[in-house]
Amino acid sequence: MSTTLFPISTLAGLVVTRWRGMEMALTEADAASDIRWEDPSIPFLQLVDLDLVLANGQVFKFWSQMEDGTGFHGLYLEALSALPAVLASDDPLSIFRSRSLPELPVGAIEIAELRQDGPNATVGVRLMVAGVEVRLVAGEVYEQHDGSLRVIEPDESILLQVNGTWPPKH
Repeated sequence: MSTTLFPISTLAGLVVTRWRGMEMALTEADAASDIRWEDPSIPFLQLVDLDLVLANGQVFKFWSQMEDGTGFHGLYLEALSALPAVLASDDPLSIFRSRSLPELPVGAIEIAELRQDGPNATVGVRLMVAGVEVRLVAGEVYEQHDGSLRVIEPDESILLQVNGTWPPKH
């Protein structure tokens, strides 16, 4: 199976009707109740990937990649033939959960900004969707030895904000 990649600018003018992502917890823990999915010091939702379903039936997936010597890193967009099945884990200590993201806006997409780190690396994207800013950053949240959290850019996860903060709850 071959992967079809598209420039992020492909999304300009298209209409997103649904979002889904594979969320990654900010920290691991020995008890499920101690896993941190959000923290007031981190204004991002952390994702492994992010699916967009468009009004025309197309499905795209955002990914992020670390520099691996190929000269390609950051955010990229893959075309999918359909929305993948939801992957659920029976492990209560899993730091991954697939979920719909109804807190993200739907509507026409405008590319407000593409932040580049060289010719083959988009490390940040600001989309305007129905007048709402959706910001994606190639980065990751790391837990420090003292228990505090720190955002590292660029990295292989996708950090997401809506209007500059954690996506609002619905």
